Amino acid sequence: MCIGSTELLADVWEDGGTRAGRLSDGRVVSLAFLPEARSGDVVLLHLGIPVEVISPTRTDPEGVTA
Repeated sequence: MCIGSTELLADVWEDGGTRAGRLSDGRVVSLAFLPEARSGDVVLLHLGIPVEVISPTRTDPEGVTA
């Protein structure tokens, strides 16, 4: 079984040819697997590594209305 989590990508930069980003909780992560990731994207983390940019609607519970 795979356990993943989602987090907002608050900041993105390039340092020496390597892309990195800061998550909304303050962690700094490599964006080597996500060249398309931009500040403000929601990313799926696997073992703390961003592996997919997901749409915000995929993080909302289905069938729940406000």
